[in-house]
Amino acid sequence: MARGGVLVGLDVGTTSVRSTLFNLSGRPLRQSSARQRTRTPTPGWVEQDAEEIFRLSLRTLRGVVPRRTPPAAVGLTNQRESLVAIDAGTGRALAPVILWQDGRTASLASELSHEGWGDRCWDQGGLPLTTYPTAPKMLWMLRNVRAVREAAQRERLLFGTLDSWIIYRLLGGARRSAPWLTDATNASRTLLYDLSSGAWSPALLDHFHIAAGTLAALRPSFGAVYGELPKEVLGVEGVPLASDLGDQQAGLLGVAGFREGAAKLTLGTGGFFLAEGAPEGTGRPQGLIRTVLWEDADRRRAFGLEGGVGTVGAFLEWLGPHGLGIFSSPQAIGREAAKGSRGSGVLFVPALSGLFAPHWRPLARAALLGASRATRRADLALAALDGVGHRVADIVEAHARARGGLPTRLWVDGGLSRSGPLLRSIADLSGVSLHRSTVPEATARGAALAAGISVGLVGRGASFPPPARLRGPEGLCRPRLPAREREVLREAWQSVVSKLPDGGPGAARGSSRDG
Repeated sequence: MARGGVLVGLDVGTTSVRSTLFNLSGRPLRQSSARQRTRTPTPGWVEQDAEEIFRLSLRTLRGVVPRRTPPAAVGLTNQRESLVAIDAGTGRALAPVILWQDGRTASLASELSHEGWGDRCWDQGGLPLTTYPTAPKMLWMLRNVRAVREAAQRERLLFGTLDSWIIYRLLGGARRSAPWLTDATNASRTLLYDLSSGAWSPALLDHFHIAAGTLAALRPSFGAVYGELPKEVLGVEGVPLASDLGDQQAGLLGVAGFREGAAKLTLGTGGFFLAEGAPEGTGRPQGLIRTVLWEDADRRRAFGLEGGVGTVGAFLEWLGPHGLGIFSSPQAIGREAAKGSRGSGVLFVPALSGLFAPHWRPLARAALLGASRATRRADLALAALDGVGHRVADIVEAHARARGGLPTRLWVDGGLSRSGPLLRSIADLSGVSLHRSTVPEATARGAALAAGISVGLVGRGASFPPPARLRGPEGLCRPRLPAREREVLREAWQSVVSKLPDGGPGAARGSSRDG
């Protein structure tokens, strides 16, 4: 059957799975999405079911693929740092997926840091030794989940980020002896990948007691086909799975293509700033992560600097019907915020999963300060949005110190990029103009672009252009806050964050639960 001039981007996110059909100009034609369940069985733990993630991936793919004209290729992008462990003999997951925000490894990461490896992890792996990367989660599973220990003893254990799991299952799993694969963008989030050599680090593997044979084989992010989907996946033989990228890297490709100096901010469950270009050398550039942006079939790699806000959409939903119930929806928070006043003195720190870059305090927790009997719902709403704005400003300012200046254009994508009030808080407190992407869900677009390159239908030029045209006047959000007022608010924020206690009665302490 003839292949059509369309591409599919499969985006396995934190709160939902989406498949989007694109034409060769990068315009979305159709989308299918499904919300996935997240469990928190113990305070600080965040888990999902690996089988459910695959079922939803399959369902959304089938929901967008045309029956008469199959796509030319499928590209994959996924939440990073989340860990899946499988039995290579049965192909089944051995435990729930430990998500990237999970805090159960806090005491373990602290224990490993005290052994003096903190600087080496930054230098070699580009990441802090905290709960965030995948490697501490692997060691936790080996220590605490019986099925994982037994699989390791039988040399049948495979560890991977979610891309490895989805690729494996889409290509047929154990039944078809599918390969266990990953790419550099996902590998560089494990704390086991050497940024200099572009390979798994023997020293880091040894430090975390991880056998090299349990990890995925490294493949290019694009430029080579991972395999062809069996007929039972999409109802037709031979559709290639042709790219693999972490979600933030795919998002940067989706909004800016291969532009030098490109920077973007994705606003979804969490918030992630990513900019092309990283300083030479090692260490921790102002508390930001050094990461691989992509690797092609010729082993050429691009690097970037990244900083994450642990909770954005998750924080706003927690204030709404899925949590405290103070507001009816995240949209209602935006409407209420327009009536609030920064003069109320209320500060909200959105640290439900700790403070990520550039602070790296995984046991810090959310805090509300300055409330009084005079505080109104509108003041709380504005403080919540400003809390996110301050956290983004922390990262933007760190990037400016590391790279010698603010980004000239900061693209914004993700579901919450549609929130004008949230963008207003971010622009005012960071002092940076925000350019809303014409494709709010740009991660799938980046995955599709990469897949198109792999099969030779798309180049790195004008055939899949970045969405440069803005959607009217609402596409650009400039800061309006006077510089002096911004400085006063930022100084107050920094004072509060510096005094925020680490942990509390509900903080994760790395408790054990055998599986």
